[in-house]
Amino acid sequence: MNLYSSILIFVMSIITTVSAHGQNPVASLSDSEKISTKVRSAFLEDDADILYQRRIDYSGGQEAIQHVVAEHLVYPALAREYNREGTVILRILVNSRGKVVENKVMQSVGLGCDEEARRVVSLLSDWIPAQQGTNLISGYFYLPVHFSLK
Repeated sequence: MNLYSSILIFVMSIITTVSAHGQNPVASLSDSEKISTKVRSAFLEDDADILYQRRIDYSGGQEAIQHVVAEHLVYPALAREYNREGTVILRILVNSRGKVVENKVMQSVGLGCDEEARRVVSLLSDWIPAQQGTNLISGYFYLPVHFSLK
């Protein structure tokens, strides 16, 4: 018996044990744990181990995101006073219905820029959720928001 056969028998015995006890290992997880098991993405890492049929996108594409941000972004007074520039990177969690359920600052600029970036991103609606097979799934989208005084 070669190594491949041994591994296959081991995996089959685990599957048989779990199904024999009538347990569904995913059923005991909370919704947030299910999301994290489906989409494993770390800060600015490509989650290439997940095969998407379609990744998360905004209904109007990148141009629409840029338009909304440019139209509604207000440079914070404190950041302007201290000549603070930089890029806020937000991690947006889009659920399977296309709604933003979380936006977290992954790279901060400070002096009010983080809060302003989160405010503007909250105005973005109509996201297209990721799709894996025939299932719409929750996932993360990283969005850089640039603050420049030039």
